[in-house]
Amino acid sequence: MKKTFVAFCALFLLVSSFSFAQGLDLPTDFRQHNITQFNASLFNPAYSIDRDDPASLSVWSRWQWQMIDADFTTLYANYSQQLGERASFGVGFLQHSTGVFVNRGGVLNFAYAFPLGGNSQLILATNIIGSHKELDDEEDRFVPTAALDIPALEATTGLVFAINPGIRLKLNRFDLALSSEMAYDYNFETEARETTDMQRIFAGAMSYEFPLGGNGAILRPLAYARYSEVMDVSYGGTLLFSTPKFWLQGGYNDFYGASGGAGVTLFGKWSVGGLVEFGLDSPVSDADPTIELVTSYRFGPRKARAKKEEAEDQDELDRIARAEEEARKREEERQKAIAKQDSIYKTRLAEQRRLDSIARAQRDAEELNLRTGEKYEEVTNADGLAPGYYLIANVFATQKYFERFMTRLQRDGLDPKSFYRGLNGYNYVYLDRFNTLSEAREARDTQYFGRYFGETWIFRVRQ
Repeated sequence: MKKTFVAFCALFLLVSSFSFAQGLDLPTDFRQHNITQFNASLFNPAYSIDRDDPASLSVWSRWQWQMIDADFTTLYANYSQQLGERASFGVGFLQHSTGVFVNRGGVLNFAYAFPLGGNSQLILATNIIGSHKELDDEEDRFVPTAALDIPALEATTGLVFAINPGIRLKLNRFDLALSSEMAYDYNFETEARETTDMQRIFAGAMSYEFPLGGNGAILRPLAYARYSEVMDVSYGGTLLFSTPKFWLQGGYNDFYGASGGAGVTLFGKWSVGGLVEFGLDSPVSDADPTIELVTSYRFGPRKARAKKEEAEDQDELDRIARAEEEARKREEERQKAIAKQDSIYKTRLAEQRRLDSIARAQRDAEELNLRTGEKYEEVTNADGLAPGYYLIANVFATQKYFERFMTRLQRDGLDPKSFYRGLNGYNYVYLDRFNTLSEAREARDTQYFGRYFGETWIFRVRQ
């Protein structure tokens, strides 16, 4: 039984009555208050639904009041994955030193979102933690004293199991999250609860996300408070400025002090960043700075929030294609009727068609031989659009899904554009416009030169 729990669960911090090697009493948590960009499920398990990239591996480490040439005091490596549109799970490894004990184990995370209408969600989540707790023998972190009864401490070591639940209410861009650490725990060595009710931590966080421009950049202020009967109330806040290519953050905690950090995202997949935290009040102000490093690698072409919430399934896409074809035929019939009634317009239209035919033959001789199964649409003078070949990524009848899809493409570093067709009432999202069919085909066949891996098709606007 003990080996089973060690294999699939993670560690939890248990100290509240002992002191750090430097003589400072630490709050009874994982010191995860600076986490904003990656491994957010450690801050609150409900954040994994959209603040952790799906299909990503992230590592966060913290050196408490020491330089990185010493051993880290906290390490959290986590793999997160989305399950459909409403659920996510994660599995990770966590090692954490309290100054007296070191805990090593695994974390299982699961979150599920219940839609409330509009852009609102209620998210329920939990972190299931299993760890092995032992005395920390690092000389730079734990110095035995006469005040500590070593045999008594050793009696509290062993395999520990804990459940940390979380709940989150998301109202468009406003966010309210609550969690409980040490809600339930059990020490298999002592066959009793690992902590008392006084050591249980209750935490709350409130944030709002401001979009900046159209390239996926956001500004997210967050305020939080944590309470236990042992450490009373602690509070703080962070401010995150994030873009698809880099991020900046600052923060304050009433115990640990002020912090500042930055990071970059390379090749749209690999992110790396760091943070430094300085104590402001005595005795923390006399300690060395705290250093945090984070790195993350995202698997697949898109972000984990980047599941295709608003994308239509294949039947819906086929229905849209049929509607577009019918609309095109109706437009042709209308043009023919006008041409019959107005001889002047008919003459001009014939001349225009002749010119179009010459230009088409010069630019795209290959279009006369469309490939088997090739998805291709063609219209004339579509709502004032510039003539050319548009590489379409998606088509939406619903404004909400249209806006979400545009935002996700922007966060992936793309520069999507769109147009609205009054003829059928759809918003078309396209990645680029090309002057020739051959250029458009090359972009489609190479998955937009390796930048977009979803389905695309060509939409031509004639002169």
